[in-house]
Amino acid sequence: MAISKIANQLKIWRDNRGAAAVEFALIVPFLTIILINVVSFFDGFRGNLAVSRATVVLVDLVTRDQGGVDDDDFTELVSIAQGLVGSYSEDSNFTVTISSIRNTFDTGGDTDPTLVWSRSNDDAKALSQSDLDDLDLPSIPEGDSVILTQIEANYTPFLVNEILGEFLLSAYLTRRPRFVSEVACTSDADKC
Repeated sequence: MAISKIANQLKIWRDNRGAAAVEFALIVPFLTIILINVVSFFDGFRGNLAVSRATVVLVDLVTRDQGGVDDDDFTELVSIAQGLVGSYSEDSNFTVTISSIRNTFDTGGDTDPTLVWSRSNDDAKALSQSDLDDLDLPSIPEGDSVILTQIEANYTPFLVNEILGEFLLSAYLTRRPRFVSEVACTSDADKC
């Protein structure tokens, strides 16, 4: 009897009928976490693409303007950007900044660009002259101007926001005005 008990106990250690279920139970949580992170990252990349596309559209609209950007035009441009960016613009930190930068004629050979005007739906994000040094602007021929459009939005991953945290989706683009030498800004509230 004792020998048969020992033989039965040895069979238990060799029995692997439940091994697949145990391995499955150990691996599935890790695979699920990886899948959720991949989906969140791709959603962030899609949001960044939407911000970049909206920046292209806004700079194109502003450079075609011949009468200048007034308060109503700026409000419409912000609404267009929100429509193009979609759900990524629902954050309270969604910012649209449009600026005009000129390289004035200078007999001394100084080629530093000059900020003509800057509008933003968040007044704290409007550009100042000192902000131009931090930007990677293209070379602007003397006497020409460019329109700089910036869009920023905070992105919080929808499933793993405690793990990944918050990302800043940001894009800026410069383009020369098409039909006028410089796009003007007119504001009733002195926002220019």
